[in-house]
Amino acid sequence: MNTQAGAYIQDDIRVSKALTLSPGLRYEAQTHLHDLGNVGPRFGVTWAPSKSGRTTLRLSYGVFYNWLNAITYEQTLRVDGFRQQQIDIVNPGYPARETGGVVLPTSRYLLGDDVQMIRTRRLSTGIDQTLSPKLRLSITYSNVRQADLLRGLNLNAPVNGIRPDPAFANVIEVVSDASAHTQQLATTLNLNLAPPGRATSLPRWNWRRTNARLTYWVAKAENNTDGAFNVPSSGTLSTEWGPSLGDRRHRVSAQINTQALKNLNAGVTLAGNSGAPYTITTGIDNNGDLIFNDRPAGVSRNSARMPWQLTWSSNFSYSIGFGAPAVGRASAIAPIQEHGGGERGDRGAAQTAGRYRLVLSVQAQNLTNRANYVGFSGVMTSQFFQQATAVANPRKIDIGMSFRF
Repeated sequence: MNTQAGAYIQDDIRVSKALTLSPGLRYEAQTHLHDLGNVGPRFGVTWAPSKSGRTTLRLSYGVFYNWLNAITYEQTLRVDGFRQQQIDIVNPGYPARETGGVVLPTSRYLLGDDVQMIRTRRLSTGIDQTLSPKLRLSITYSNVRQADLLRGLNLNAPVNGIRPDPAFANVIEVVSDASAHTQQLATTLNLNLAPPGRATSLPRWNWRRTNARLTYWVAKAENNTDGAFNVPSSGTLSTEWGPSLGDRRHRVSAQINTQALKNLNAGVTLAGNSGAPYTITTGIDNNGDLIFNDRPAGVSRNSARMPWQLTWSSNFSYSIGFGAPAVGRASAIAPIQEHGGGERGDRGAAQTAGRYRLVLSVQAQNLTNRANYVGFSGVMTSQFFQQATAVANPRKIDIGMSFRF
């Protein structure tokens, strides 16, 4: 049984019209862990220095904790070398599996006695600037440091070809001594051509019912572990610091949404990111521990990169309203979303939609069917070495119809 408990308190203190303070405190505890010191303070400041309110500055800092994953605990409980056994067969015959091969003792997984919750310290600062009534700029920088990340420690690694406990193969203990560091700068530009008010939403055609958003992220994410049961190839964390598996140095997103033609919602999105990292390995068990993660001399972890990925997507929906609205039920009719039309614009559209509404929609994923290659092999002995083995997110088109009343 896995029990998690947390207590949290936060308040927003408005010092003045321009300044707001947001202190908070959270405490967390969990069964299966003896770590009881998980106190997470956090504090935020929001300040609008100018009387016009066109500029808003934000600053926050906090300490956060992550629960021990139930799947991790389950693995140590179930595959303990007795309840369930994991057996490695070295050089098995193929296709006749009953010939050849050496059956080794079972491996086992343990949870370290001093495992702690993952601790995250996050600093964030940003500025929101209204450049004009239609244009807004937002810039946010974040710096995240994580400690007590989980990784695997092989307690039964062979020494000169002999394991300390010959009754088992690998004995992997989950320990929490790994770490990570992530920095990110995000810049967002929002364009909304529609001024607030009902007048914009009334005409059948109005190109001003259009908004656009452009966001660019530049980031760097590094750590020295790939998971709770991943054992460093060298046996020490000192050689493992490098890009994390989720490290994407550059990401971009561009969106345009319009309702220039009343009752027709149309949107186009371009999303792209630089390639994810992967590790080059020899494909040979050089140190004889039956873990095939050995790297060539001088090659660091996650040093190779996949190519950029780029995807165009779009969505279109058209609403047809008919039937006289039922008396007293106008508020129950789902409004047609008016981008930039404001609250009154939404209500105006709802009142003219009729009692019944038929919505026709088309959604397209990866509209150009661009081949975004993934699954690159870093195994030097593989015939697919540094080649893609899969393509992500092929073109997909969904056509739908809904009836609302």
